[in-house]
Amino acid sequence: MEANEAFHLFANLRDLLTADLPEEGDVEMAGLIGCRAVTLRTEGSRSKGLWVLGRRADTMAEHEQARSMALARALGAVCHAVEAASGVADAIAEAMAEPLRVLVTTSGGQAEAEVAVGLAAEVRTGHGRDESPLAAVARATIDTVDPAIELVHAADDELGGERAVLVVVRRGEDHTAIGAALSGTDPLRATAAAALQAAANLPR
Repeated sequence: MEANEAFHLFANLRDLLTADLPEEGDVEMAGLIGCRAVTLRTEGSRSKGLWVLGRRADTMAEHEQARSMALARALGAVCHAVEAASGVADAIAEAMAEPLRVLVTTSGGQAEAEVAVGLAAEVRTGHGRDESPLAAVARATIDTVDPAIELVHAADDELGGERAVLVVVRRGEDHTAIGAALSGTDPLRATAAAALQAAANLPR
């Protein structure tokens, strides 16, 4: 296949990705891989796939098309399963994250926080600023997970005779989650733990 033909082929494939195709069908691909090509759409919980099969010469025989579709469907199932498993692994790693270091400095009525978080096999560092030291720590912690997450509330309250930090976060307009941790002797570290829990509770 020459470079110009390859360019047109991939341009056609790009258009097919956004086209409203049935789950299985065929499309006109004249001059590239023959008169017609067979298409198959596959879909998983976290990904979508488009398989296009054809050749330059004759059209595919019925038994060739059946075997090709079965292979594409099986490969699609495997690819989507891998994507779904990676999503579960990410969620587990996020849920197991823990604050390793929490530093807070105050100046001019503002608190600056730096939080280091152990997440899977790496250490991430985030920064946050707020009038409240607890909110600054929560913001810094969120920064290590996903800066797009919005902090709604972070405060140390008494619950059932115990001091506990409550952190509420939001992603977009529809998803809100809460995290909590007993304050103990280190309310700032507890805030970081609560913020990590709240972020992990958000729908992915």
